[in-house]
Amino acid sequence: MNDTLPTKLSELAEISLQELEAVERDPRYHVWMGVFAATGMREDKCSVCMAGAVLCNRLGYQGGNVWDTDDLDSCVESVTLYRKLLAIDALRIGNIDGAQDLMLAGVQRPYESGRHWTDSQNNAIVDYHDNPKIFKRQFREFIQDLKRRGL
Repeated sequence: MNDTLPTKLSELAEISLQELEAVERDPRYHVWMGVFAATGMREDKCSVCMAGAVLCNRLGYQGGNVWDTDDLDSCVESVTLYRKLLAIDALRIGNIDGAQDLMLAGVQRPYESGRHWTDSQNNAIVDYHDNPKIFKRQFREFIQDLKRRGL
């Protein structure tokens, strides 16, 4: 799987939102922010989170279930791509610090080194499952904030 994702956070966030909206319209997918990509949770659909939408829809992943970071680690060979997908997960909750840590860190995978990204949230974004429409509106505003910051 080739890493074609940008390194700039605002661009990564834009792609993430585009892919989330694409899988919302695709009858093969069900959005569930609790897993990266997994089948069998909802009929014959593939359940995906925001990073999972990018993984499956943009990058074409069609392997087995990716329940958590350990599974993600086994299906993504590139450390850089692994970090970008985790950064998407941080961006989803408005965590700029965590996303930057993941994008700027060295070659070690954060879960191997015992160094987890911070849980601080820089922007409050409603949970997708509480209200997808508000989540997407706030995420668009968040993207604009990232651009204003030059990120």
